[in-house]
Amino acid sequence: MTTVSRWINDTTESKWFVFASGIASIVSFYFDLRQEFKSLPINLSLAFSITAFGAAAIYSIRVREKLLAHQRSVRFIHDINHEYRNILSETFGTALQDSEPINSMLVTREREIIETVCHRIALIYSGLISRPCTVTVKIITKDDNESVFCHTYARSEPKSRRDRVLESFAVGNGENTAFDTALQAAANGISNFFSGDLLKMRGQNRYRNRRDNFVKYYKSAIVVPIRSQTNQQGGSNNRGFLCVDTLSTNCLNEGYHVELLAAFADQMYNFLSLMRGTYRLPSTPIQKE
Repeated sequence: MTTVSRWINDTTESKWFVFASGIASIVSFYFDLRQEFKSLPINLSLAFSITAFGAAAIYSIRVREKLLAHQRSVRFIHDINHEYRNILSETFGTALQDSEPINSMLVTREREIIETVCHRIALIYSGLISRPCTVTVKIITKDDNESVFCHTYARSEPKSRRDRVLESFAVGNGENTAFDTALQAAANGISNFFSGDLLKMRGQNRYRNRRDNFVKYYKSAIVVPIRSQTNQQGGSNNRGFLCVDTLSTNCLNEGYHVELLAAFADQMYNFLSLMRGTYRLPSTPIQKE
């Protein structure tokens, strides 16, 4: 793209250009209307012109914002893949000895990258719905009684108010509907929990959350599991959950918003498996010809 074509592209994508075009269209339509229907009162024809083209201009601006959000998403997805690639290259590109300092370093690296990825995903969803979004990774653990819990491992917003009191959330006992539902098999193959209005869902007795004051932080959410679809590892292969939420209602959708988050969760599962040594090639001697 040349300098001139880039300037033209940036200018036509500007919201002020769209606004000026809308004003020009309203004025033009008004004078055309006055020529055709001279008997119409000026106020009526002006009101009709502003209403018709105002609605069209608002709609075009909304479409433009969604298009630009999708275009920006590609860059953020590229950044996410770069982050994964760079840390895996740094970690496994050199010989690392199995020692406590190295293991501690790997844990630190892993969490830093997951936090960065959460931030990138939050930017994508905030752009898609034009509302602030928060992305969280919950890691699944078990206690001595084999009860399953999950806790916050990384979040897109540092020092979040909701993390002032760190909590573990029970999984599988009905206390937290989102996590229990997200682990269930789905007809379309994408296990998830979705709600565009958690308050309404709770009012219908279809949603429970151990965090009683959740409405202070989010009112709609999507939760997908971070796991493999095969059972080759034996036992549970659920590593945790990837969640996106917002204080706005009915902005997230149950279609491609869910599928996109599930794709990010699959990426994250592979990254965590590599960092934690789950993915290993079998040690077999090299056959000489």
